[in-house]
Amino acid sequence: MEETEKILVIENLKKYFKTTFGTVKAVDDISFDVRSGETFGLVGESGSGKSTTGYLTMGIYTPTAGRVLFKGQDVSIHAVKRPKHIKKDMSIVFQDPASSLNPSKTIRDIVGLPLKIHGLVTNSSELTERVAQLLETVELPPERFMHRRPGDLGGGEKQATAIARAIATHPSFVVLDEPTSALDVSIQAKIIKILIKLQQELKLSYLFITHDLSLMRNVASRVAIMYLAKIYEYAPARLFFHNPLHPYTKMLLSSVPVLTDEEEALKPKEVKSTGEVSSAINPPPGCRFHPRCPFASKICKAKEPEFVLTEPGHYVACHLNTKKR
Repeated sequence: MEETEKILVIENLKKYFKTTFGTVKAVDDISFDVRSGETFGLVGESGSGKSTTGYLTMGIYTPTAGRVLFKGQDVSIHAVKRPKHIKKDMSIVFQDPASSLNPSKTIRDIVGLPLKIHGLVTNSSELTERVAQLLETVELPPERFMHRRPGDLGGGEKQATAIARAIATHPSFVVLDEPTSALDVSIQAKIIKILIKLQQELKLSYLFITHDLSLMRNVASRVAIMYLAKIYEYAPARLFFHNPLHPYTKMLLSSVPVLTDEEEALKPKEVKSTGEVSSAINPPPGCRFHPRCPFASKICKAKEPEFVLTEPGHYVACHLNTKKR
């Protein structure tokens, strides 16, 4: 795919936080791209650095090093002070809708705020009309929700409100930071359905951040696996689930619950973790997964693996795979 079709390009991105205990390497030299109209899944356990990646993409954090290119423009140099047209075209849905919505404001005020900031409405009646349209889009009847406050809503209703706010400015790119993890399973399905519908109707591109690998099977077009601030494997979703290569990927997939014998047959053999997750302040040398990897050899503990292309679009950073080539 041509460079012009990549809406987002992450190049050698790093984010280090200094603490009293040392320097936390939250994101440590990662690269990937999101193509126009696709859902790119970024998957990892808690503490892997995936949410920090989303915040760097949005300019909430300033990178320690590396670049964030949006539609060919380096937006990492602007960080929090990004141009207004960039802020209008990029949006985010946070993990916890309860903490991301101002409890003292009405839903009309919350969803309408981006419209006012970017001058997309000229008066109060126009704002009310536009907010009503946005609420209908996310399946919240305006007559019931317009003048309510977040405390009056259920979890799914709060997240639907957050999604309405995120699409208010007609962005082309949205970061979804664990948008369903705080919701009941039945509500999760409804929110995912809304997100898919909006993507098709509005031609949105998503960076979908999650710890739920099974969710990516039917949602993402490509998936990347992140562990302890680094990406170790990424591939088109179809190849990813049929031919996982990194032991960490296999470990995650082998633990995914399934409903049918066919799904069970597709799962890799169980890979059991042999140790504890290392510290982001003092990550181990070599492959950072090696303390937990049952297949780790001497080279895994000493040398950081490089990415290898194994089939079109499928990359893995693993010494075991390099040996097989």
